[in-house]
Amino acid sequence: MNLHKSSNFNESLTYPAVIDRLGRFNLELEIDTVANLYIIPRDCHGTSTSDRDGVNQEAIVTDGCPNADHVFKEESTADNGKKFRFSLNVFRFKNSNGMVYIHCSAHICLKNSNETKCQFGCGENNRRRRRSVEDNALTQLNDDLSKDYDIRTGLIIVTENSKNYNNSFQQDTQETSKNAQFFQTTSNIILIAIILVMLTFVCSLLVFIGLRRHRSGSKRYGVPGSPSKMELS
Repeated sequence: MNLHKSSNFNESLTYPAVIDRLGRFNLELEIDTVANLYIIPRDCHGTSTSDRDGVNQEAIVTDGCPNADHVFKEESTADNGKKFRFSLNVFRFKNSNGMVYIHCSAHICLKNSNETKCQFGCGENNRRRRRSVEDNALTQLNDDLSKDYDIRTGLIIVTENSKNYNNSFQQDTQETSKNAQFFQTTSNIILIAIILVMLTFVCSLLVFIGLRRHRSGSKRYGVPGSPSKMELS
């Protein structure tokens, strides 16, 4: 199940996602097929854990009927019904650190089906089962169409002010980056200093060796002031 940043449904969020308490859940059910099918939510509810049968539950859709307490809105469909989009006011559970998971049981339907599970809404016409011999025959061709598929979102964290949360996170990240750059710069300076010391040592050693060789050469070929030729008597 996809969670989007806004009701434009042009930017999906990655999980874990952070949402402001005053915002809305913008959710999308999607079926990946080229067949003439569409997807519809039958039952949806929220929990404080990833367990769909958890103790803390909040009803969102029950038997195809949305919970009006959450200001549920069915958004425009996309991809010829292969994406069912809806939104509702954000909620959170007490003593849950703002953690919310949303679970749905979705039904796959044939296009223009009159099957009860393929009707969405709370009206009497949608609640009453309308039979069609043609639809029943087509439905029996594929057993998968008689199943409900359980899907859920990833972890959603509801905060009192997600902007402050994001700003704080960015500041911490920037501070960490600055510290890393500082240590990296310090390490570079130390490395350069070591290289300079080694170069100085090598140069000094070469000069010392040169002087020693020069002095040794002077002793071998004579010292100034001593006789340069042998005198014969």
